Amino acid sequence: MLRICSVLALLLLSFVRPAVAESPALDVSFNADVFKVAFAFPVFDRAALEASWLHSDEDGELVGLGIFRTGIASPGANPVKAGLGAKVVYGDPDKGGSTGGSIALGGYFRWVFPNYDRIGIGGELYYAPGVLSFNDTDTYDEESLYVSYDIMQDAWVYLGVRHVQMKFEGDPDVTFDTGVHLGVRLSF
Repeated sequence: MLRICSVLALLLLSFVRPAVAESPALDVSFNADVFKVAFAFPVFDRAALEASWLHSDEDGELVGLGIFRTGIASPGANPVKAGLGAKVVYGDPDKGGSTGGSIALGGYFRWVFPNYDRIGIGGELYYAPGVLSFNDTDTYDEESLYVSYDIMQDAWVYLGVRHVQMKFEGDPDVTFDTGVHLGVRLSF
């Protein structure tokens, strides 16, 4: 546990800058069985923290706290906005007796189409192998892809697909979410 805290402290210190570049954002998404809420806020120039909670009616709870280096990943009038970093996730599934967590490495992106300045695509990808997992967790993976529509400058809605799975030692794997979801993201 001390090693995990040391790594997170070093990650935080590597992002230290004097100014804040992005605004806080609230992201809410759902489907028939799953509800997810995430709140991201800037901590330093080009760095953001994100706290999230995912509730699955069938599979349990998943909470996460991540830190990301954010910025522009491509030049041009419609650049790709992206974040790269790590998040600590903790799963408490309803099935089996296992609980545990992982430090998942990965990131996210969003790109708005040129000439269609309200329509964009985005996604997330995170993975934690066994060496970055603790308690009963063996591995963790999360993937999502979505199409978004900007309602206004700081608010967009989206339709996406998401897969979130945690594998446990000695218990069945738990897929917290898989399939289509609707969402909205508001920046403040």
